[in-house]
Amino acid sequence: MVVSRLSLWVRLHNLPLHFWHHKVLEGINNLLGRYIKLDTKRVEERIFTFAKICVEVDLSKGLLDHILLTHKNQYWTQSLDFENTAF
Repeated sequence: MVVSRLSLWVRLHNLPLHFWHHKVLEGINNLLGRYIKLDTKRVEERIFTFAKICVEVDLSKGLLDHILLTHKNQYWTQSLDFENTAF
């Protein structure tokens, strides 16, 4: 049996504060795969070093190392840090 889908936690280091919104984080999650959940504890405790999202990814498509975010006329290249992956 070959595993092609896997749920992974993704850290979004140095995410600008104007992107720390539930809908934005869900949108990022949906870019990567199927939305599972957000780590809302980090927002509630005002720990803004990184956002943390859980997504089900299709491993046959590979994992992205970054995504491009836009807000008004500003662009931000966000690096993606997949937790506990051996690949």
